Amino acid sequence: MSIKISKNTKEKLKWQLIDLMYIFISIGLALVVGGIFLAILGCDPFDAYWIIFSKAFSSFGQVLRRSTVYILTGLAVAIPIKTGALNMGGEGQVAAGALAAAVIGSAIALPMGIHPIVCMLGALIVGAALAFISAFMKVKFGSSEVVTGIMVNYIVMYVLQYLSMYTFRGSANSAQTAKVLETAQIARIYPGAQWSYGLFISIGLCLFFAFLINRTRLGLEMKSSGLNPLAARYQGVSTKTMSLLAMVIGGALAGLGGSLEVLGGRYLYLDTYFSSYGYDGIAVSYMASNNPIGVIITAFIISALKVGAVALDRQTNVSIYYITALQGLIITLLVSPYLVRSVVERLKVRKREAELATSEM
Repeated sequence: MSIKISKNTKEKLKWQLIDLMYIFISIGLALVVGGIFLAILGCDPFDAYWIIFSKAFSSFGQVLRRSTVYILTGLAVAIPIKTGALNMGGEGQVAAGALAAAVIGSAIALPMGIHPIVCMLGALIVGAALAFISAFMKVKFGSSEVVTGIMVNYIVMYVLQYLSMYTFRGSANSAQTAKVLETAQIARIYPGAQWSYGLFISIGLCLFFAFLINRTRLGLEMKSSGLNPLAARYQGVSTKTMSLLAMVIGGALAGLGGSLEVLGGRYLYLDTYFSSYGYDGIAVSYMASNNPIGVIITAFIISALKVGAVALDRQTNVSIYYITALQGLIITLLVSPYLVRSVVERLKVRKREAELATSEM
């Protein structure tokens, strides 16, 4: 018995394959450009990439642990983009959510099973509240959510630094909180594993939001608000409400990502540990073309690069400062499917114009 595939389904599969092709082209371009810079520094690019990818493979548990956070910070960007908003406050949201979970997990005694849920809810609320600031400023006063998000990040990170150094400090040697109670911890997959069941929470949320965006009325209203705000308003959709809702959801997801690292990873909040998680989430989202399912894959790619880059610094003469620059270069090129697509589309247009001119002669 043959399975019939509708025309719309075939069209969607076609564009998904095209998006995948653009992503692979971008990855290849990133590796080539990164290899050129490594060669200039006197490091064999092939040896360097072998170190990066072999380390990511041998430390796959660490890759999965980082991916748990990257998936949610990627979602925190992908959902608001559907409504035309950009959540740039993920850096502060993920760290604030982590601190909230660490404080609740270490200072409040609750039964096992309930305790981690309360910690995650606290992180959700804190992350959502921070995202609400930028969203409210945008819908009420017309200010840029990008600028306000970045400024809020600075404020939040300095406040968190003060809280971890003084108010909630749990160590005499470093700016960190006390370890969360055992009742608040999310179990690791097996004894000695670096990753926990929090990864399945992250993946489950990706599947949920993929369904929400593509199969529900709310998702349709969110997408229409971003694709054509004027038409959406004529259809009775409040674009401001959709933008506000999407930003709050994004902030809540980023805060949850920080809590999963605390409850299932370090078991405490350490100042500066969560730096760059929010900004890397932008790369994760754009690499996946803001697709919740694609976020799962691109989160693993970013995580593998991060883990492998540490090993490269230790085993070669490439300084850690250049590793940071290399990561930025690779991530910048990895989020270039849109750039590659624009170049390809421009070439197609020129080809059509040349064919049209030839036919008219």
